[in-house]
Amino acid sequence: RGDTALFLWRPAPGEPAPAAVALAGDLNGWSPTASPLTPVGGVWVRRESLAPASRVDYKLVVDGDWRLDPANPLRQWGGAGPNAELRMPEWRPEPLTVRDPGVPAGTLGPPDTLRAGRYDAPVVVRVYEPAGAHARGPLPTLYVTDGGDYADDRLGALVTVLDNAIDAGLVAPLRAVFIDPRWEASNRRAEQYVQNAAFASFVADDLVPWVEGRYDAVPGRGGRAVLGTSLGGLFAAYVATQHPDVFGRLAIQSPAFWVSEPNDWAAWEGPTIYDAVASLPPGTLTVHLSAGTIRDTHEQARRMRDVLVAGGHAVSYVEVPEGHSWGNWRALLDDALVALFPPTDS
Repeated sequence: RGDTALFLWRPAPGEPAPAAVALAGDLNGWSPTASPLTPVGGVWVRRESLAPASRVDYKLVVDGDWRLDPANPLRQWGGAGPNAELRMPEWRPEPLTVRDPGVPAGTLGPPDTLRAGRYDAPVVVRVYEPAGAHARGPLPTLYVTDGGDYADDRLGALVTVLDNAIDAGLVAPLRAVFIDPRWEASNRRAEQYVQNAAFASFVADDLVPWVEGRYDAVPGRGGRAVLGTSLGGLFAAYVATQHPDVFGRLAIQSPAFWVSEPNDWAAWEGPTIYDAVASLPPGTLTVHLSAGTIRDTHEQARRMRDVLVAGGHAVSYVEVPEGHSWGNWRALLDDALVALFPPTDS
């Protein structure tokens, strides 16, 4: 109510009283101990203050057991499965993320496995074509990192958003190439997206020609864009600095730019991603940046926005009171698509 959320939990009938109950989620970086609930007469309680338009993912941790909130039917899927979702009173859903049966559906082709060039490992891609693509002429192309997640309606819902936005005339018809970092039982996103020159070369020098040799595509850097979130957002900026002649448009959501500076997680050599972008020729990029303000990467996104503005690049920027979540990213995809491929491009 207003800017206040009250979290309540009590044992199920016959369940013994626990020693500890805590809130874990976007609010506290998913710490299982940082936000304990207080027992009051058999009910465990915690109050949190949030902006009235906030939306956050969370779970309850009962004696170390991570649980969905049994009294809250709202769910938001993440990389590890479903979470409970808190929607504050002024938060509003994005209708373009919901499939409309009256909207002509594009096609998401079968997986193709590619292996070529300097990146000597298999990569699975799927190609989205908008409805009536054969009659539309050359189309611009969006290259999508974390493609399996962006294509999943429980996570990115990008296919649904594309169908709805193109049909509504909000976005120029475009093709999307979903690049999946997963292979067999491994997810290689950390290896592929963190300053991996060989993988960047695969995308620019092998995947782009493969796509444009099979589909009627708008050629040139102005007809190509890269979309990514978190580490994928870092990679989008990185591949543009490594191959500025290939990619001229970027959509970056909740970027993990911190990886390019001294950290305890990954090694990065040479200039930071901010300095690398600053060294690009002035006015050569069109970039849409977005981030959440609840323990997300908005400070890094703001810093990159300022670098891009100083370089004379075309920049649009959005912040929302949300966390590092697919609920955040999915709802802002239409803003990114409109910024990169406005209907005047069609």
